[in-house]
Amino acid sequence: MGLVVTLAVVGCALLVGANGAIAAPADGGVLKANPKRVNFGTKQVGTFTVKGSTITNTGSTELLVQTVADRMPDQFSWGLFPGQTCPIFEPAPLGPGESCGIAVGFRPEAFWAGREDLAVLGLSVFDPATGVPIDSVLVEFRGVTKL
Repeated sequence: MGLVVTLAVVGCALLVGANGAIAAPADGGVLKANPKRVNFGTKQVGTFTVKGSTITNTGSTELLVQTVADRMPDQFSWGLFPGQTCPIFEPAPLGPGESCGIAVGFRPEAFWAGREDLAVLGLSVFDPATGVPIDSVLVEFRGVTKL
């Protein structure tokens, strides 16, 4: 097992391991979300809408990625929706330049009429050889309920 060194420099991390280096791009981490904020807009009670975001490994090495609900109020749900290709049950490989999708459903409830609600999915990537966390990104999903 090789030496692993993690350096943090103003929001940028570099992991150096026995198999080489995984360098983060100059603008931050290796994990990018597009879009990072998803807006469902104003939706009628009783409707159901699914929207998503694309997650990309911008690094030069295969990483393990996993999706976790960071904040998921009752009006929102996530899991095996169309467009959900990022792993949700356990970490799975995401190669350099590869992307996967996350998807969240919004089912407005009358209790929230006229108010905005927020759900957040978190994605994390790990070095496959060491299990060391490399980067994470949060994606916000917002929606307003209409009676």
